[in-house]
Amino acid sequence: MEGSFAVVEEFLNSVGAQSVLPAFRQNAIDDDVLPLLTEDSLKSLGLPLGIQLRIWNGLQKRFHSTEVEKEESGKASMRRRQSAGQQGDIEDDQEEEEEEDVERSSRAKLLPQRRRRSNSMDVRGADEPRRQPNFFKRWLPTFVIIAAFTPLLVYLAVNVIEDAIDGLTNYVFVTVAFLVVGVVVLLCAMTQSIWWAYLQGTSPVEYFGALCAEKPVLNF
Repeated sequence: MEGSFAVVEEFLNSVGAQSVLPAFRQNAIDDDVLPLLTEDSLKSLGLPLGIQLRIWNGLQKRFHSTEVEKEESGKASMRRRQSAGQQGDIEDDQEEEEEEDVERSSRAKLLPQRRRRSNSMDVRGADEPRRQPNFFKRWLPTFVIIAAFTPLLVYLAVNVIEDAIDGLTNYVFVTVAFLVVGVVVLLCAMTQSIWWAYLQGTSPVEYFGALCAEKPVLNF
């Protein structure tokens, strides 16, 4: 039994706390239990504060120094791993930033080309509605119809004028002349409206379909 307290006695003598050896013996604190003591266990022995501090300081130097070193080395290695991981993250971030810079530069190079293309398309699109047909093209059906009926109209007009000079009134020629003029006017109006709709992109079938609707809507 004495042998089991030899280290305890030597330890207490080294820290100047040999007076509390009976308390250690009374609480069965032998050589095996000595390294397991903590601050709370020292307080539970009811020792004076100064003795507690001496014993605790000695315990740390003798038994816990190796553990502290291991803990510190573990913390240091952890910090090194963390720093290495952070460095790797930084390198990854730098690589990602470089890739983003390359992508942005490529986009910046392509953007002016796209803008030029879009601007050219906008210009073409803006110019297309402004391209209105000229006067002759817009009134082409009327010119064709009048040119087709001009000989007949001239013939009727000449006969009516000759009869008027002779003091005669040929009601047949006058009636036919008015009918021909009416037909020409109606043909011009119909063909001209269809032609205008065609110039705006409306086919004749769509035109007549809109014309035969309950509420005709013709925009040309």
